Amino acid sequence: GSFTLIRIIDFAPNDYQGQFLWNLVMTFSLGLPLFISFSLIAESKGMKKAKGYLLQLIPVAFLIVFFLTLSDQTDFYDIGRYILLSIAFHLLVSFAPFIFTKDKSQLDFWNFNQTVFLRFILSGLYTFVLYGGLAIALLSFDKLFEMNIDGKRYGQLLFFIVGIFNTWFFCSGVPKPEDMKSEAFPKGLKIFTQYVLLPIIVIYVLILYLYLFKIIFSWNLPVGWVSYLVIGFSTAGIFSLLLIYPLVESKEIKWVKIFSRIFFISLIPQIVLLFLAITVRTSDYGITERRYYVFVLAFWLSITTLYYIITNFKNIKYIPISLSIIAVLTSVGPWSAFN
Repeated sequence: GSFTLIRIIDFAPNDYQGQFLWNLVMTFSLGLPLFISFSLIAESKGMKKAKGYLLQLIPVAFLIVFFLTLSDQTDFYDIGRYILLSIAFHLLVSFAPFIFTKDKSQLDFWNFNQTVFLRFILSGLYTFVLYGGLAIALLSFDKLFEMNIDGKRYGQLLFFIVGIFNTWFFCSGVPKPEDMKSEAFPKGLKIFTQYVLLPIIVIYVLILYLYLFKIIFSWNLPVGWVSYLVIGFSTAGIFSLLLIYPLVESKEIKWVKIFSRIFFISLIPQIVLLFLAITVRTSDYGITERRYYVFVLAFWLSITTLYYIITNFKNIKYIPISLSIIAVLTSVGPWSAFN
């Protein structure tokens, strides 16, 4: 995929080979999370190498089918479907080692994803520094030694570093099943979530509730963009709770468990506001792909909120699994956003 992108940059505008290469890039990039997921499944089941390679024939078959269904021209449906499948397969990585397993706890699931998440951030930092250093080195050769380096080389260098170095560096830090043991909660993550992320969420809650009171007292219908704000706030809040999940049952920090319960209860009026805003928008201007997804996310948020209020925020696997299924289901078939 990286070398295909490098090749695309190298083409002159008049000899460019059309959509074929972009279709290759989309297919190869979907292969990355798919192959990682199936490798994790094979490792978690203790499969031998031969069986593990046979299991990889499933993503190979899927990628061939996906490539053959792509059109030979730039198509909005193809791009939308690619984005949704990319989201679904990246989410699949988060729970692949835990598919059909009963001996893995929620804490093992959290530890695995915490390691993967921190590795993702670290690999991004290393990639940024490496690319910046090499790009400045190229620029130095260009300006100091008059080497007339083509501007395309900077883009090609970026794809090489992001696609090759970043991928290998990230994959080398993905833990194996035997390494998914409970460790001390990272202090940096705890400080960031408690003193940066959660206060911002509280501010958002206050802003949205003030806006809700304004609607009630002035009796004006909500503006359309408020739906994005509600979804953004809800997503940030749920993500924050996922980050500090081990602290929910902590006896030393009791406020985290109280906050988790209050947070989901506080979402109920916001979900009502969300449905009201998107219904008004749709009745005035009709349904579009974006409004379709606002409706889908509103329904998902409603079910998630009720589920976590009833269960006291117990099962965190539900979030990536449900979102992954939604991304796949809404990308294909007569019920999809594009139909």
